[in-house]
Amino acid sequence: MFACVYVVADVLVAQAAKRSWDLWDVQNIERNYRTPNELYHHDLVPLSDTVGIWGQSIYRIRTNSMGFKDSSTRQVAIHSDRYRILMIGDSFTEGVGLEFEKTFAGIAFAQFAQRGIEVLNAGVIGYSPSIYYRKIKYLLESVDLKIDEVVVFLDISDIADDAHLYQIDENDRVVQRPEFPDWGSGWTGGQISDDDQFANRIKHFLKTNSITIRLMDELKDRLLAPPAGQNPPPILLGGPRGEWTSERYFEQHGRPGLEITRQNMDRLVSLLSRHSVRLTVVVYPWPAQVYYGDLNSIQVAYWQDWAAQNQLTLVNLFPPFFVDQQRDNVLRDYYFPGDVHFNEAGNRLIAENFLRLFIPANADTGQAQ
Repeated sequence: MFACVYVVADVLVAQAAKRSWDLWDVQNIERNYRTPNELYHHDLVPLSDTVGIWGQSIYRIRTNSMGFKDSSTRQVAIHSDRYRILMIGDSFTEGVGLEFEKTFAGIAFAQFAQRGIEVLNAGVIGYSPSIYYRKIKYLLESVDLKIDEVVVFLDISDIADDAHLYQIDENDRVVQRPEFPDWGSGWTGGQISDDDQFANRIKHFLKTNSITIRLMDELKDRLLAPPAGQNPPPILLGGPRGEWTSERYFEQHGRPGLEITRQNMDRLVSLLSRHSVRLTVVVYPWPAQVYYGDLNSIQVAYWQDWAAQNQLTLVNLFPPFFVDQQRDNVLRDYYFPGDVHFNEAGNRLIAENFLRLFIPANADTGQAQ
């Protein structure tokens, strides 16, 4: 009898929460500003001014007329007299969990604006080089957006994503691979397989219709961050997506993933060369590389060689995360608890060192060439 009463009360309280609290249903909130895209899989909705939820963070999301995360819902000129840098990357570059001004892209935006240089942030969660190539091709050749430089923030997860999640089809569109993994369903704007869609609907239904299950899920998230001196939870290291640079995963995931990712980056190089747009690549560590002391990582060495072969600049942002030899301090200070993403301090560290090392091609005047 008690169990029945408890279940009924549990469901009724959840229904009351759904009606009284707009932020109760995280999945629907995210889909307010995330959308599928028929050419490059998914994007952000243009001219959005809403909220996003990431873990324990509720933050304001604004996008400009191009669907780029921005400080306001401003109109972006297709053509501009100002020198223009387009940043692109995945969730790290989008800056999940933080308002634009607190992300490394937002900090760079403000700093370069003082020099007459415009920064656009085309990064979106779940992107990888196949999408970098196709989205930039769309911006250059279909939109005719004026871009002088592209800076790719090449994420650790890009290698696994290009190998296991995306492929470029015969029509030059980015589509999901048949083995599309379940972890991608939250940010694709609805483009998920039937099996994954069913599983995620069940999870979503339980979390939004049961106070008990919701609280247990929240408690799990809060407990993911371990005390200092203890091993981080597996989710923080990322499995093959985050640890492919280690011997454990390199042969199965790293080596084939790098080859596919390289092909897509070669596509991007050829595209930008045709349009006389300069390319710079930036690499930075996940918690896995910090935890294992992987300063001279395969991620760094491989893309340094690739950049040299293509006469490109690579900005290595691994070293700032290895100044403090206490790995637990680094994980605590620069990453969200129980998460692979940079917190506000981590974004500042990336921004400070990127701005120190990156020199725009037209740095003297800030005007378009």
